[in-house]
Formats: sequence, structure tokens, C-alpha cells
Amino acid sequence: MRLSEVEGGMVDTKHVFQISGIKNVHTKEKLLRGIHRLGGKYIGGSTYREGTTHLIVSRPSNSEKFLAACAGGIWVVKPEYVRDSERNGAWLPEEPYEVDVASRSPGATNPVRAWRERVASGSVLGAFQGWSVVLLVDNAKRNATIKRILMSGKARVYSSAPPSGVPVTHVLTSPECKRLMSHKETCYSVDHIARHLFGSLWSEEGFNESLDTSGSSSQDCTLMDTCTELEANDVLFADLENQLRDQLSKLERLKRKLVSTEFLNATTADPQTQTVMADFSNVDSLIECGLLTEALEELQGALHPGQLPPVQVLHSLMQHALLGEVQPYFYCTFRAVLHNILRKNPSWGSPVVVKYFQRSLQCPQCKGGPRGLLELSVRFCMSSEPTCHSLPRPAPPEQVRFHVELQGLLLQLFQFELQASSMG
Repeated sequence: MRLSEVEGGMVDTKHVFQISGIKNVHTKEKLLRGIHRLGGKYIGGSTYREGTTHLIVSRPSNSEKFLAACAGGIWVVKPEYVRDSERNGAWLPEEPYEVDVASRSPGATNPVRAWRERVASGSVLGAFQGWSVVLLVDNAKRNATIKRILMSGKARVYSSAPPSGVPVTHVLTSPECKRLMSHKETCYSVDHIARHLFGSLWSEEGFNESLDTSGSSSQDCTLMDTCTELEANDVLFADLENQLRDQLSKLERLKRKLVSTEFLNATTADPQTQTVMADFSNVDSLIECGLLTEALEELQGALHPGQLPPVQVLHSLMQHALLGEVQPYFYCTFRAVLHNILRKNPSWGSPVVVKYFQRSLQCPQCKGGPRGLLELSVRFCMSSEPTCHSLPRPAPPEQVRFHVELQGLLLQLFQFELQASSMG
């Protein structure tokens, strides 16, 4: 597999895909998901893009992408190539899935394969190598389309007479312009492109309709193709979201390790004088008014090393959390506050802080200490047995998550105390 570094990541440049003629969004979603899972790259849009290595089509067509892919000698494969490769867990050989333009003409050579093999062998760089083309098409969009097809086959394209000394091999024009031309050069209609690519199969497969269609229908097709590309790209965002979630989980685990190191390396010169009971009266007032989330936010902003919230404040907040009388955001914020208190006020080496945690981290109703709170929390999560007092059942997911995080905090606190004791 050939890889290159793109925007900080490694991308498989041997499998860069475009899709043509497949309008069903669900079909595209499956193809995009398969490409993404196998490490390939997908390029959206309704025009052919340089750097594409594979074009996925259900059947031969008269689209820009199909003609340009044939001219550039890249792989033109059926959708089954991606589906079967995904089931295989790795990219399969492309030959069995290559589109055959000559399938309805027994004994005829498949020009798609013929051009690809010639480009792969190095005998030509593209189907139009050596062409020096003056392109005279009145419709700007059709002109741009034809230019991209020609350039994919390595032709040199000019919109007027080329520089002096450059021979002109072809003048390509639409029938409308051809009737108005006065010079005597040999001119070709733009359908000469398809005739050159596919030979006698040009008329049999309907490629004579490819480049002389009206601009309006071509434009409508382009707009439809663009819309379905945008809809299908949603699946890539879903996969990226999953990857981001996994990455955030890894960062969270790393953060906990770093925080643990910070706790163990922390020193307190004079814990007795450093620990201060600050003024948290505003937090009390917010709790009394039932503004629990606002109270937590106020508390979070007031936390500094040596400043411990009153035990009664944490008891009130813990009571609401245990009874499930709060919104999901409350659990997240309360969890952060508890961790912040411990981070800013390490318990080891400070009897005052140790006593503070023993008093604050307990069930406000049963007063059983941190171990009692841990037992209550574990029972609440692991069984239907009654706890020390009635708690809401069934528990919402955010409350269960809060208990899991609370158990982690309590066990972390016990761990730090053991390590501090072993270090003397």
C-alpha cells in the first residue's frame, strides 16, 4: 500500500475513489463507509479530479467522470469491488470488478482495460497524449467539462490559437460553432473524444450522446449529483465522530494519569495554614433558591488551593444528586467540582484535608463516611437490593454514570492515601 502524509495523517494514495452515476444515497453511504474503513480516500463533487485512482460506476455511461477516467487510464470498477473488499477486510485485486464496455460485443477488446494497461505499462501517459487542441465550444460549462476530459488524457488544450511554433493537431468544436468557422483547418466535433476512446463501440454504447447534449440537461444532472454527494458524505462525519469520541476517551485516560502524577508529586509547605474556609455564602443562597446548576458554576469559579467549600454545601448538592432531582448537566458539573477540590487540595500530608473529605464524601442522610457512600453507590449500580435509604428506580443513564465516576473518585482517594502512607 502506497502512503503519503496529508494534514498530519497517513493516507492511502493507491485507493482514491470517485463515484459516478450512483444516485441512491444509501448505496453511496455503504460505499463511502467501506472506503473509509479500508483506509481509502473519497473525493466528492460532480467533476473529475486529478489524483483519482478508482472510479466506481454501476455501468458505462456518458458522464464526464467516466470519459475522463478512461482517458487517464485509471481503474473503473463496479460497486461490488468495495463491498467485497470490505467483507474481505483488505483491498482485493481489481481485475474481476473492472467495467467492460465491450460486454455486449463478443470478441471485442474492452477499451477501458486497454487504455488502463497502456498507461500502466508507460507506453502512453494518457489517451490524448500528443494532442494539441484548440477547443471552441460556446457553452462555458460544457467547455470546462471537455477541457477536463482532454487534460485527464494528457492533451494540451487552448481556447484560442496556441503560441507560435506549437502545432495544432485538433480543433474541437460544437456543431453550432463549426458552422460559423471560416478557417480551413480540419475540425472535429467534440464527440470525436468518445470515438477515439472507444472506437467502433462509440455508437453501439451510446457515447455519441455524451458531449453534444444541451447545456440545461447537463446542468441539471450536475446539480443532482452534487446534492447526493453532500448527503452521502454524512456517513464520513459519523465515522469521524466515532473516531473523535475514541480519541477523547484516550485523552481522558491520559489526563487521569497526569492528574494522578500531579497529586502524588504535590507538596504542601504548611497544610494547616494553607487550608482556608472561604466565603461561599452566595453558593448557599443559590442552593436555597433551587438554582443548583448555577450554584455549582459559582462554586467552580471560587475554588482555589487552600479553599474548601463548607461540608454542608457539598452535602446539599450530594443529596440532590442521589435523589435524582437534577438535570443531566448537573451531574457533569458536580463531578468536575469534586475532582477540582481534590486536585487543588491534596489530602496526603494534611490531616485537616483528610478530615474534610471524610466528612464531606458521605451519604448526607446516613452519615456512614466515604466507605458507606462507596457501598451505597456500588449497590445502586450493581443490584436491585435496597440501599441505606430509598433511591430512584430505574436510574437514568446520566445518574448511573455519575455514580461510576463517584466510585472512581473515592477509590482514587483511597489509593492516594495508601501511597502517601507507604511513602512515609
